[in-house]
Amino acid sequence: MAKKRHHFSPLALSPINPSLHFILFLAIAFVLVMIVAVVMQQTSARARANLFCPQSNVDQRALIENLSANCPYGVEYTKDANRCGVWVCKNAPVAY
Repeated sequence: MAKKRHHFSPLALSPINPSLHFILFLAIAFVLVMIVAVVMQQTSARARANLFCPQSNVDQRALIENLSANCPYGVEYTKDANRCGVWVCKNAPVAY
């Protein structure tokens, strides 16, 4: 009598249900998509700052010194319409 050899495919040996494989695949794909989205958001925020914030690439110390010399009431740090931090001349003296 010859022994029967059983040939098992790798899929038949998997202890996890195939539908669970698909759910795990979706979960891993979702996590990867979220990671990529966060990285892209941070990169685009930096790129937006470089494009729309003209003072971001300027020497801040020289800018403040120049404004201070030309602004009779001093300078102040504020946010503009693009939410960029900018140094501007004060419009009136500060009342203490």
